[in-house]
Amino acid sequence: MRVIITLLLLVFPVALMSQTKSRVRKSTDFLFSTPIAAGITTALIKKDYVGLKQLAFSTGTAIVTNYALELSVKKVRPDHTGKHAFPSTHTLIAFTGAEYVQRRYGWKWGLPAFFVSSYVAWGRVNAEKHDWWDVAAGAAIGIGASYAFTKPLKNANITIVPAHKGVVITATF
Repeated sequence: MRVIITLLLLVFPVALMSQTKSRVRKSTDFLFSTPIAAGITTALIKKDYVGLKQLAFSTGTAIVTNYALELSVKKVRPDHTGKHAFPSTHTLIAFTGAEYVQRRYGWKWGLPAFFVSSYVAWGRVNAEKHDWWDVAAGAAIGIGASYAFTKPLKNANITIVPAHKGVVITATF
């Protein structure tokens, strides 16, 4: 199942890159939430409620930071449709989810999430909603927030083995 999901996450954005700016923009409007949705779904399947709390703190911190910057900077979008270009909210949310998934569950899950997030960042610039520094700032804030609040899920394995004069206890975390 993981292989099928990974292939879909890798192939779908590549197919969308050849589309018009309007279609790219619409696809980023949909795909930006995919990494967070993947994080929520994975946490629920694994019954990782601590991870859900970490994702909530990461996302909340990133969004509050984002809106504080948007309200104070008031950078005009490249297509002149508003004054909320810096930082890119779509990119910020996508990378918050991607870093959470990668940090919590490892690169097997994180790589496809980062691929989707990178497509979202590229798509926002391609659709002239943001400049490259807008998406770079959004990505940095999202990654930073998730890195600050998310701890890797560790499966502790303790082994007790009889030895010559007692026992040997090994633990892997």
